[in-house]
Amino acid sequence: MKVVNFRNGAAKLLLVVCFVMCAGSVFAQHRYFCELKSVENNASSSMYVIFDFGTRSSYNLLGVDNDKTVVDEKGKEINFNGIVDAADYMADRGWSFVQAYSTVDDDRQVARWIFTKQAASFEEAKAGIMTKYDYKQMKKK
Repeated sequence: MKVVNFRNGAAKLLLVVCFVMCAGSVFAQHRYFCELKSVENNASSSMYVIFDFGTRSSYNLLGVDNDKTVVDEKGKEINFNGIVDAADYMADRGWSFVQAYSTVDDDRQVARWIFTKQAASFEEAKAGIMTKYDYKQMKKK
């Protein structure tokens, strides 16, 4: 059996790497999820794309909760050509596709796509994505 000589540069480097890796786990990231819901608009041939981060209910008694649609920095709703367009929007912001499925809710076809992102905080995960609700909260300040 050979004894490790810590005067050796390689052994010191290995020890430093181990400490750095252990220290890195202190700043661990969490996995956050977002569900994109593409809901048919009964009043027209368009579709709503709802971004559900799990913080509030997606539906109200009248139907779709428009506060979960995405807006730009001026509060104007971003219209997506479909759920694939919205998926590209998420991918551009570092989110990864996990799974897709569809359901029927209140006689409406709903496509549901699940995305995930590793981040240190919810705010970091959601960076670059603003819903109508977020915009209203920002304007109150």
